[in-house]
Parts: sequence; structure tokens; C-alpha cells
Amino acid sequence: MKAVMLSSEFPPKWGGVGMGAYYHALILTKEHGVRYDILSRKMDKPFSKMPGKTQMYSVPFTKLPMYFATSFGRNAVKKMEELGKKWDICHVEGNMTLLDKDLYPRIKAPIITSQHGTWKGERSQMRWEDISFNVQGMNDLAVMYLSPRFDKYEDYVLQYSDVVVAISRREEKALKARGVEIKAKVVRIHQGVDEKTFQPDNKDPKLRKKLGIKEDGSLVLFVGRLAGRKGLDVVIEAFEKISKVDKKAKLAIVGTGPRIGMVRKETKKRGLEDKVELVGTVDLKELARYYASADVTLFPSRWEGFGLIPLESMASGTPCVSTRVGAADDIITEGVDGYLIDVGDCDALAEKALKAQEDKILGSDEKARRLELDLFSEVRANGIYQAFCGNATGPTFAIRDDVWRRILPECIRYFQVQSCGRRVVGWHDACHLDDGFVKAEGKYLKAAGGWHDAGDFAAHRLDEGPSR
Repeated sequence: MKAVMLSSEFPPKWGGVGMGAYYHALILTKEHGVRYDILSRKMDKPFSKMPGKTQMYSVPFTKLPMYFATSFGRNAVKKMEELGKKWDICHVEGNMTLLDKDLYPRIKAPIITSQHGTWKGERSQMRWEDISFNVQGMNDLAVMYLSPRFDKYEDYVLQYSDVVVAISRREEKALKARGVEIKAKVVRIHQGVDEKTFQPDNKDPKLRKKLGIKEDGSLVLFVGRLAGRKGLDVVIEAFEKISKVDKKAKLAIVGTGPRIGMVRKETKKRGLEDKVELVGTVDLKELARYYASADVTLFPSRWEGFGLIPLESMASGTPCVSTRVGAADDIITEGVDGYLIDVGDCDALAEKALKAQEDKILGSDEKARRLELDLFSEVRANGIYQAFCGNATGPTFAIRDDVWRRILPECIRYFQVQSCGRRVVGWHDACHLDDGFVKAEGKYLKAAGGWHDAGDFAAHRLDEGPSR
């Protein structure tokens, strides 16, 4: 299959959209043999290398807030026409790529738009006090006051795309409630996580020492763009409360943005200069070290389309305290791998951050991490799940969403308590939801009925694929 991708953000420009675009192309290329032509904004640095016969093309754009999205979209379609190639599919990474309605007929391939959120959603949670009056802050100001002019382009996505991918339950609901006739097929597919990059083995004692973390001290982590909707004011206030209980705690803030001045001001005002480290921007490898070396990650955003931070943190073995935004409700299981709080609740943020460390959730239990990670990194289709036993893979199965969401926390807790075979000779250290595997004569043989009796699942299963 030959595909063309239009994404105004692509590494080395790392962000939610850029990460999504990168891994979409990477996985489809490596695992499914898709040959990609990727069109992205012209950058000062070279694009990240892609495998196979992937071709990268730079596209000019207007360097103005909001207008970059429409100018890139028009120039990208023009570039497609200049290339004169035939593609089986056109993959648009929205909402940072916006197409006018006259551009859709010019694309001679089925159009799939992955909608990473909407400008309408983002501005709905922005406040005047979150705006910083500097060069970087102009983007936030534009989202508040200019983005309504661009709502029509997001409506065109629903009207003229063949398929629209919503990346979270909240975004799916928001898209369907826009009040326009939806001609596209709307599906929900969560973002995934790169478990090879983000893993507990990246924990680095030298990094903790460099940050001045004492042996019995804790590292509280914030990762993200220092922008208004990210809740930096809540982070600083909550950390002040944390530091009064955990005297040796330190806060590392990874990222840059227009609110850095506010962060410095509030840090000084509260006498936290020696306890807060402004790390700045780091590469992906260094970011993985920060996640794995932290004791808890804070994610107090006011709005997200998906929100990759909790997923990356959990994959790294570090619990996350998140507001109920984006896909946080779908990702986090309370008391197992993190906690959920209301937007703006700094008291709850501090309380749950301390509780996550005190209870040593997630990081002390690799099994819980594996179950959560596998569900979100290897999900095959909406409602289709697959669980793992060491090197063996169980059959795919579908289960009603309402049942799955209700029983998942109980399943994880049950597996935690049971040890899942660590004390049983021949069994793996992870558990399949319905079928067990025992190693005999060098092969993994299916043990029907399961090592843990999962008969309750059988009543709700819809279909089952062949075992591997």
C-alpha cells in the first residue's frame, strides 16, 4: 500500500500531533509494509529518519499563529499535485493541518483524518489569566480570539473526509456534538505508547543525584509545554503543599513555553527556588530517563485531546496524577497506576501525589504495568483486546465496552494479589485473561479454561481469534 501523510508537525518537532504522526507512520511502515510519502512543515533541522522507502518532503507555510495550519494544508495539497504520484490513501493529521473544502476533491485518494483534538475544545478551557504577553504567548492569545474563524475547517473534516479517527472518548463525543451533518465514518482509536522507549529500566540514579535528590527524597515530575492550559499554576501551588509534607521532595519541570516567567515568579514568591528545577527541552531518550527516575508525574491540564503524558509515565513504571481530561479516564485505573482529580484542584493534586508515593502503586508491581501497557500499545481495533504471557500471545477477543471498563480495575487488582505464576514452575509472570499457557518440551501449550479461572469473561465475549 502507498500512503501520503499531511502533518504540519513531525519530528524533530515533538508534540502530541508530531508524536502521533511519527508512530502512525513508523508502525504502518515497519509492521504492515506501507510505503509513506510524508509532507510536513519546512524546519531548520532535518526530519527524523524513517525506515524503508519513506520519503520526506518539506512544505512552506505562513509563520503566523493559526494561519500556519491552513497555509500548510493548501501548500501540502499543491505539493501532492506536483509530485504526481498515485496513493491508496491520504492520511491527514489534524487539527494542526486544516483543509478548505475546495481541497478535498483535489486529493485523489480516500482521506483518513486523525483528529488530535479541536481548537474549539482547546479554547473552551483557556482563561485570560493564563495568557503570557510575550512572543510565545501569542499562540495562546490566537487560540482564544482567532480560532473561532477556523472552526469551519474542523467541520469540513467531518463533512468531506472518508474516515475520521477520534483519539479519545471525549473527543469522539465532542466531534459528534458539533452540530453539522457528519458524512464521514467516525471511529475511536486511542493513541499508543512506545514501550521500547518508555520503560522502567531507564531509571537513572545519576540523574536523581544530578537533580540533588537525597536517597530518601522524592522526584515529582511535570512534562509538557509551559502554556496556559497545562495548569502550571496548579503544579506550583500543589508542590508547595507536597514539600511541606515531604521536606526532601524536588520538582522537575521538563519543557518550555510562554508561562516560564510565571513559573519563575511563583517559585520565587513561595521560596521554592532550591526545590524546583527548570529542565527545559530534552530529547526523547533523556525524557524517558526523567519519567523512569521520577516517583510521581503530575498532569493537571485543563484540556487535552488525548494526553500522552500519563501513558508515557505509566509505561515507565511511574504513577501519574491527572485531571479528567482527554483519555485520562480511559487510561488511568484509580489506585493501580495513578489517580484522577478535577480540573484546578491543587489540594487533590498534592494529596494524590503523596498517596501514590506512600502506597507505591504501579512502580512496585510490574504485572499491573504490563497489563495496562499491553492493552493500549497492542490494541488491534476498537473493542478488540489481546493479552500476553511472556513470549506467547493469547487469542484476540472482543468484549462489550461497558463490561470491560467496569471489570478492568478488579482484574488488575486480582492479578496483583495472585502473583500470576511467579511461584508456579513452568508458568509465566503475566496472565492471560482467559487462557493459560504452560511450557512443555520447549513449546507453549494452551491450557483450556485458564490458570486463573476466567469463566466470568466467557459470558461477555463476542468473538475469539486463533491462538498463537
